[in-house]
This record gives sequence, structure tokens and C-alpha cells, in this order.
Amino acid sequence: MIKKYSQTYLKTLNNRLNTIFNYSEKYLKVTKNPCKLCGSIRKKNSTTIQFWTNEEYKRFVKGIEDKPLTKIMSINKTYARLKGKDLI
Repeated sequence: MIKKYSQTYLKTLNNRLNTIFNYSEKYLKVTKNPCKLCGSIRKKNSTTIQFWTNEEYKRFVKGIEDKPLTKIMSINKTYARLKGKDLI
């Protein structure tokens, strides 16, 4: 079963492996870094993240006021993302 991984994931994985091998070259006397031989992975297109403005967020919350559970979940999810934790 073959999974297709995103370019972002592959680039992150390549960067982490490169860091490990750079450390190995410097401190553990490994002679060659295979990541340097292969080169870095470049993303085809950069992704953009769109954020809501404060006004857009207030408009959204106002639209779900009649659904208290949805409002609580949304506000909690937004707060968690601001703290750097991604919820499902």
C-alpha cells in the first residue's frame, strides 16, 4: 500500500534527517551525509495560511450564537490554535 505524502511533510522529514546527519558528521565522525548527496526537497508551490480578521471572527461568533455547544467548541478550538496546539 503506497501512501502519498504532502510536499510539506517530505520537506520536513528531509530537513530533520539532514540535521541528524550533520550532527553525525560533526560529532560522530560519519564521513558522508546522504541528504547532501541527494539534495534538498523543494516544494512545488508554497502554501498560504489565511487568518480571520477580528471583525470576521466576531461576525462568525455572532452567526452561531443560537448554537451554544458549537460556539463553545469553536472558541475553544480557536484559542487552542492561538496557543499552538491543534485540536481535531
